[in-house]
Amino acid sequence: MNFFSILIGATLGIGFYLIAANILRKFWIAAPSEPNPEDLSNVDIHFRCSVCGSQVTMTMAPTGEIPDAPRHCREDMVITTAN
Repeated sequence: MNFFSILIGATLGIGFYLIAANILRKFWIAAPSEPNPEDLSNVDIHFRCSVCGSQVTMTMAPTGEIPDAPRHCREDMVITTAN
């Protein structure tokens, strides 16, 4: 092996590494920040999936806002009770 083949191999190896690292870096998604506890209020809202019947209870929501219904079975869940 001569010097040039080693240099070409090292250059290609570093190039492949940089390309792979750049591709993997694009998959990183930052987690959403935690909500401020002072902006939340206690609620008692029950949702039901109209397709399979699964139920969800929401206990906290942003103050002054009606929360959007969660999705299940690719459909919006239906509010069954809200207090």
